[in-house]
Amino acid sequence: MTATIRQNCRKNVYEEHVNYLDFLNQCHNNNNFKCIANYVFKTSTLKNKGGFVFFPFAWPSDTATAMMMAQNGCANTQACLFKFRHSGINISNSKNGKYNSLMKVKGMLQFDVWFNKLIESINVKNSYERYTLNRIIGIHKSDVVMVITYDIADCGFVIFVSCIRQMKKQKLEIANTVLYFIKKIYIELHTNDRKTSNIFKRNL
Repeated sequence: MTATIRQNCRKNVYEEHVNYLDFLNQCHNNNNFKCIANYVFKTSTLKNKGGFVFFPFAWPSDTATAMMMAQNGCANTQACLFKFRHSGINISNSKNGKYNSLMKVKGMLQFDVWFNKLIESINVKNSYERYTLNRIIGIHKSDVVMVITYDIADCGFVIFVSCIRQMKKQKLEIANTVLYFIKKIYIELHTNDRKTSNIFKRNL
């Protein structure tokens, strides 16, 4: 598998060839830009592995697929071997209502389960690899919680409670998610109060 280094990652170290553990570390550090267009896969290998990893809204199927395909390592290059169109009109940069947010939350929770199974298959050989793996797990958990926290606030109270229960089962930190949700509700309530007050004043 081949990955392309983006211009804004020049200061970070991307070895020309990395093993599986180093690739996972690379995915969670080095200002890694998560995008399927950054990777080139061998088609026959991808098909033999069952194709792209499926999650709702393909969120985050690109990251999981890259991790799946790098089990024999990854080759990096500084050369710009191909180009792709970059647009702000995508799932990543938009909030498109309760349903879309819920699908993204489900995708992240399923990705966490998938990732945990992946980690269990890795045999560390020394203390450095154990340290690296623990660091990867910590960053992964933090990233999952951050994305869930951002999207779950749009899903309503009932779904929020269900999500928090699932997060606890998966041993994900819930404190910041709960705090963010409470703050969002508080702000919305006060915003609605001010709007109602302004309408009342205009009608006097």
